[in-house]
Amino acid sequence: MVRQFRIAVGMEVLEIPAGKLEPGDTPEKRARDELREETGLLTERIVPAGYIYPSVGILSEQLHLFLAFDLVQTEQDLECDEQIELVEMSRDEVRRGLAEHTFVDAKTVVGLHALMAHLDRESGPGR
Repeated sequence: MVRQFRIAVGMEVLEIPAGKLEPGDTPEKRARDELREETGLLTERIVPAGYIYPSVGILSEQLHLFLAFDLVQTEQDLECDEQIELVEMSRDEVRRGLAEHTFVDAKTVVGLHALMAHLDRESGPGR
């Protein structure tokens, strides 16, 4: 997870890494690149988790979600105006945050629910 100040809401927000598609990118390539740039992590295994429209009443923006596994630590490659704090959370902390509605970013809520469901299918709840 990353924590960064978001001007639009005037506060720091805890969220999953994300970024805008660049010309010639596929959603998976952008997901891998943003993960590396924002967190310094490379992924050996990436799993598509669908897509969402974050605000269908006013936006046509489509967000593609991916789950990253088998991570390898490298170095962050932040843009000059990015100030990102890395935040590690246990599965229990994520579940508690979801249950208590402490995550306020829509893509993060949906992505974390997808991650928890995927992990539960792979290894069972709580593992």
